[in-house]
Amino acid sequence: MTLYALTLWPEWAYAITDLGKRVENRTWTRESMLGQDMAIHAGAKIGGSGGVSQGLLQVEWMNPDRFKGPVKAEDITTSAIVAVARVASFVQDPRIPWAAKGQWQWVLDNVRVLSEPVSCSGRQGLWKVNAEQWEQILPRLGK
Repeated sequence: MTLYALTLWPEWAYAITDLGKRVENRTWTRESMLGQDMAIHAGAKIGGSGGVSQGLLQVEWMNPDRFKGPVKAEDITTSAIVAVARVASFVQDPRIPWAAKGQWQWVLDNVRVLSEPVSCSGRQGLWKVNAEQWEQILPRLGK
C-alpha cells in the first residue's frame, strides 16, 4: 500500500493531534487523495520565518477551544510523522473551525495519533512514505 504524507508547520500538526483541528488549509487539492489515508508530518521549524512565538500565537488565535490554555513549544514534535488521517473531502468554507479564507480545506477524519512519532525528514507537497517509515508507523497506530 502506498501511503502519502503531507508536511505541515509543526504547530499545525500539533493542532491536528492535540487540539481537534480537522482541516488542513491548502491552495490546491488532489482528487486522488479523496477517501485515502495520509500521514501527517510535523516539519522541522516552528513558526517558519515568523519564528516560534508567531507560530504559537497563530495556533492559539485560530483555536476555537482557546480555553485549553497556551500552546508551548516544548509540547510540539518536530521532524516526525505524528498521525495518519483520512482525507474525507475538499471544501472552501471559511466558517469551518480552523479554515483559512480563500483556501481549500482538506477535511480530515479518522485521525489516528501515533503512540510515538516516527522521526524523519519531510518534503514539500505530498510525498511517499518509504517502506521503513511505514513499518514503524503500523504498530504505532493502535486500534
